[in-house]
Amino acid sequence: MDSQALDFLTKQPRVAGSKRNEEIAKFLQDIYFSLGYSVRIDEHSFMGWELIKEPKFSFLAPEKKEAVATQMVWSGSTNGKVRGKLVFFRNATNV
Repeated sequence: MDSQALDFLTKQPRVAGSKRNEEIAKFLQDIYFSLGYSVRIDEHSFMGWELIKEPKFSFLAPEKKEAVATQMVWSGSTNGKVRGKLVFFRNATNV
């Protein structure tokens, strides 16, 4: 796969049911068809997902400590180290 195709596939989110997801499915269908495969796109209903286990986050240094974490539907690719400000909420609910 060339770098242009890879950029097309990875630079934006493709959340299930979105227009972007439809574009990606069509793009991949065309690629497989051009390679001689028989291809079809199936549609499926999606009501959501169930969180089986709460996400966990732990600091290992400079001291070992647990932190509250939450899930994200989509997070873009990371190019290198992740840097940012850490914000702590004491006794927070519904953050």
